[in-house]
Amino acid sequence: MNSKIVVLVILSIIFVILIVQNSKPIEVEILFWTIHMSLIIVFFLILLIGFVGGYIVARIEKRGMQVKKAKN
Repeated sequence: MNSKIVVLVILSIIFVILIVQNSKPIEVEILFWTIHMSLIIVFFLILLIGFVGGYIVARIEKRGMQVKKAKN
């Protein structure tokens, strides 16, 4: 099995455990706004932002490599 998949599965399991144990409502302050939401939603949003950021960085790096190969 690929090591990336193993790490992703382990991190996913840890994340699910973290979510299940922290389901209470909280206040989130973003600049001038205060938002009331479940901690589960906050964790999910942070995870989603991390995945999207990682995807964007990977795409930028891949595109840079393709341009570099095309110039050579």
